[in-house]
Amino acid sequence: MFHSRTAQTTFLSKSRTVTSKFPNVFVRPSLTKSEREAAFLLREKKRQLKAEGKDVLIYAGSIIERSQLEAMKKQVRSSRSHSRRRPPSRNPVSSSSSIRPASSSNSSILHSIPSLLAPQANASTPASF
Repeated sequence: MFHSRTAQTTFLSKSRTVTSKFPNVFVRPSLTKSEREAAFLLREKKRQLKAEGKDVLIYAGSIIERSQLEAMKKQVRSSRSHSRRRPPSRNPVSSSSSIRPASSSNSSILHSIPSLLAPQANASTPASF
């Protein structure tokens, strides 16, 4: 727990220096239960794809092919710089809303958190965690 959002952001941005000095320390952001479940599903899907022999990783809330990493970094940077130029919205939105579902227009995204949380047609019971 930090006394302010700024202190939290500053610490998380410098967490690599902390974890390099203390290898047994793990730093992660504070997540709600639904965010933790969504992140778990995403990691589980990544493990499944890796077992199938695909070279994938999680970047910006989506599973992408490793060969598409640089292109995704550029895309995320440009979308962040554009979002900073907009005036603040009257309706606050959660940070998870910035994660876009996988679409046909961006073929490098294999799965994203919203696409994994969408109800499945053949699922008769919800998953328990």
